[in-house]
Amino acid sequence: MKKFLIDENLPKTLKLQTNDKFIHVCNLDKQMTDSEIWEYAKQNDCIIITKDTDFFERIILLGTPPKIIWIRLGNIRRRQLEQNIVNKWDEIIQKIDEYDLLEIHNTKIEGLKF
Repeated sequence: MKKFLIDENLPKTLKLQTNDKFIHVCNLDKQMTDSEIWEYAKQNDCIIITKDTDFFERIILLGTPPKIIWIRLGNIRRRQLEQNIVNKWDEIIQKIDEYDLLEIHNTKIEGLKF
């Protein structure tokens, strides 16, 4: 079972019908900085799901763990965002084992290794 840490820039309601565990940062004890989110994910073996460019920069500088799923769908409504992720989830799960960072776009998923 994979564990996913959902960044604060994504909806708290983001849930997928899987056996995986999802934790939203707002459900943790306090408001967390990006550094704290990174360390929490690293210490708790979580994959970060985010729209934040800072995590892309951090993985370039620090490497992994943690792995990152970077949502790059632009500014769309919450329902569209969730549906897009749900539609791509099986492919995301298949690719996250192979790659350190997945960039999720409207029409494609790109994987990078560091």
